[in-house]
Amino acid sequence: MKGRLKKLIETENKKNPYTDEQLAELLDLRRDAVTVLRGELNIPDSRERRKPYLIKEIREVMLNNPEMSNRQLTRAIKERGFDVSRYLISQMTKDMKEKMVDTTIRKSSNEPLDDIKLETDTNIANLPKHSTELSAFKRIIGFDGSLKPQIQQAKAAILYPPHGLHTLILGPTGVGKSNLAEAMYDYALEIGSLPDGAPFIIFNCADYAENPQLLLSQLFGHVKGAYTGAATPKEGLVEKADGGILFLDEVHRLPPEGQELLYFLMDKGKFRRMGETETERTARVLIIAA
Repeated sequence: MKGRLKKLIETENKKNPYTDEQLAELLDLRRDAVTVLRGELNIPDSRERRKPYLIKEIREVMLNNPEMSNRQLTRAIKERGFDVSRYLISQMTKDMKEKMVDTTIRKSSNEPLDDIKLETDTNIANLPKHSTELSAFKRIIGFDGSLKPQIQQAKAAILYPPHGLHTLILGPTGVGKSNLAEAMYDYALEIGSLPDGAPFIIFNCADYAENPQLLLSQLFGHVKGAYTGAATPKEGLVEKADGGILFLDEVHRLPPEGQELLYFLMDKGKFRRMGETETERTARVLIIAA
């Protein structure tokens, strides 16, 4: 199956590579299984595979007309065979604009452009590697036996583009849900999905279940005067976990208000401290709950 997957990717349209969902349909597999297989083959997702080709085309178009609007640029890129949205183009040009201006200046002065040369014949061998000898899950008994399907799903959740998939781990008390969550964090570090030193924070919602106000304060923080006893502003665990993983054990003990705040964070990546009405904060946190 890995051979078929690799062959499909090697022969795909480089301008519009197969997504994991499309590969799953072609191979008659589940999407999460394709995501895991792709990771084991050291192959990035479709967006990363297309990126060098798309950057090359954007640079060529913008060198001729650096003042082109995102709408015009999107149309020009589509005419070159790419299936892209204006949002994607605007995000990419935002990152490239400063370098493109420098490139245009040096081109007009006939200075060499070797330092911005783009390799266009990217192949699988040159793509970022995911080690096939990963150890994060090997400490879990049954990782390659009875728990193999669950481990594959856990890997797929971490590999899911762009920053992982929020996950709910189900199982009775004592089966090792927190151990699996920690293994997922270690796996994310091993494959480079999270940078070294990224936070991994564990919080048991049951510890504060009898005091919903304090529970929400622990998670989201509060401003001075948010409630009786809130004498100073406080940073919550969501902010501390920014750029990493927050594991919420006994998540069902969250009050309805807390569930709503958590859903908003997962959906929009935004939250407010308790007592805030105008300030809206952002955090890129992968939530694993049990």
